[in-house]
Amino acid sequence: QIYSWGNGKYGRLGHGNITSLQFPTLVPRSQMTDYRYVQAGEAFSTAITVKGHIEAWGLNDYMQLGIPSAALDIKPMETSPAGVQQIPMEEEFVKTACGERFAMGLTEKGTIYEWGRQTITRLVIQTEYQSGVAFVDEKMTDYNITNIAAGKTFAAAIAEGGELFLWGGYSQALITGEKSFYRSPLLFAEKDDFVFPKVVDIAGGTDHAVALFIDEDLDL
Repeated sequence: QIYSWGNGKYGRLGHGNITSLQFPTLVPRSQMTDYRYVQAGEAFSTAITVKGHIEAWGLNDYMQLGIPSAALDIKPMETSPAGVQQIPMEEEFVKTACGERFAMGLTEKGTIYEWGRQTITRLVIQTEYQSGVAFVDEKMTDYNITNIAAGKTFAAAIAEGGELFLWGGYSQALITGEKSFYRSPLLFAEKDDFVFPKVVDIAGGTDHAVALFIDEDLDL
């Protein structure tokens, strides 16, 4: 079951209204659907059902919910969890990641799908679903992706072998210190004689990232 609380603007709490809540309150749809994963973006949220389907709610001004909005909709939003329409329904998803105006989903097969504001985010290699849900860059096809994360305007992915990829707005600043836009996933390898250990988890903030590494040479 999903509980939410805080600022209710744009329906981001998923209670069918825009009311703010001080204490954790059960999302009504949780009484009809079982979930196994939740994630929050800037003003929207996503959840994965036990069947592997993604639902989203909240602000949808850049279709970060993966749900088409009416062109003249002054306040595009969903106030209750609704199924993401711009991803293939036959896929089973295991994780989502939410940025400021975009979201990603990771399937059980290790495929990443992205939707939302592509003008400030990541890549557009090929688009087979409306509004820009795209497959990940070809350079990642030789890796089994097991984890994803999102910052404000950048994205990250971890492969089974502990390899770390970063891409998107300002993602290069996390490596070189220079603000720039990196459209293609950048594989972390070595920098200034520092060899990156195996990465097991990562989280993104507004303009920074934190990662959990394992040094396999340590005797723990």
